[in-house]
Amino acid sequence: MRILYLDALRVFATIAVVVLHTAAPFLYEMNNIGEHQWMVMNVFDSFTRWCVPIFIIISGALLLNGKSEPLNTFFKKRSSKVVIPFIGWSVFYYVYQVYQNKAELSGTSFIIAFLENDVFYHLWFLYMLLGLYLIVPILKIYVQNASNKNLAYFIVLWFIGASGYAAVKKFLGISIGIDIPVVVGYVGYFVLGYYLTKVNVNNLFRKSLYIMAIVALIGTVAGTFYVTHLRNGQFFDYFYSYLAPNIIVLSIALFIFFKHNYVKMDQAIPSPIIKEISKASLGIYLLHPFILKILPIDAMFIHPLVGMLFTSMLALAISYCIVRILQSIPHVKALVP
Repeated sequence: MRILYLDALRVFATIAVVVLHTAAPFLYEMNNIGEHQWMVMNVFDSFTRWCVPIFIIISGALLLNGKSEPLNTFFKKRSSKVVIPFIGWSVFYYVYQVYQNKAELSGTSFIIAFLENDVFYHLWFLYMLLGLYLIVPILKIYVQNASNKNLAYFIVLWFIGASGYAAVKKFLGISIGIDIPVVVGYVGYFVLGYYLTKVNVNNLFRKSLYIMAIVALIGTVAGTFYVTHLRNGQFFDYFYSYLAPNIIVLSIALFIFFKHNYVKMDQAIPSPIIKEISKASLGIYLLHPFILKILPIDAMFIHPLVGMLFTSMLALAISYCIVRILQSIPHVKALVP
């Protein structure tokens, strides 16, 4: 059974990640492109930083809510959906990098790059996702037997350990010595996916969360600009971190907004269209960086406000068309499930 608001979230996150990667290269070029043009890129990137957390939250919502399965059954299903694309696209991007650098193909260098997550920048997501998949059978036992209060406690601990500690160290220079094992990294987003699908929050809390999200968004844009400017154009990326407090708040607010407003949104974008694009989301994620590389234009070919929209939507459309074609080819479709 498909959950329509999760499909809608996946589609918007897919669009957002293409926009993010279209803008990202220019964030290191403030002194070359000028502050006005740089700020346009900063706004686009800041407004889309929720995309990766939302992908993880969706995965947690689907996998942790599912029925318990024997380990071999669970991993067999996941291998066809993630492992095959993981290996296949790693080979593709390795060959592309070798061609670009005019180097020689080497099985040894590929294996090392593959093991070290050094093939292509966006593939890190699959490494992280596979790590989370390995603990799904354990997490599922916990979340499906824990009370809502216990889950909330887990999420608060995660927020403190994965985000709060880093913020204290970044801005106060203090390293907190109490480790909080288990609740670190991206696992909190995974549990959030389960928790947020189960609980209903009242209207007052939702409105408060939306206000916090707006403040977080403004803080991302302004904080990134201010510190980068102070550093004479050297990009300051802390506020862009997927585990920064501002991005966590923004991601939670967006998930709740979609969950509680999807019926209204469905009237604007019919669910069959959402479902169709959602089917290609992973393939678009995997392919779009290559499309952005080979396009004869980038976001600066015209005023960046127009260039960003045109270039990212062109890359998105081309990626979608290619993915849907690949999905119609036997055997090849395993690369874009």
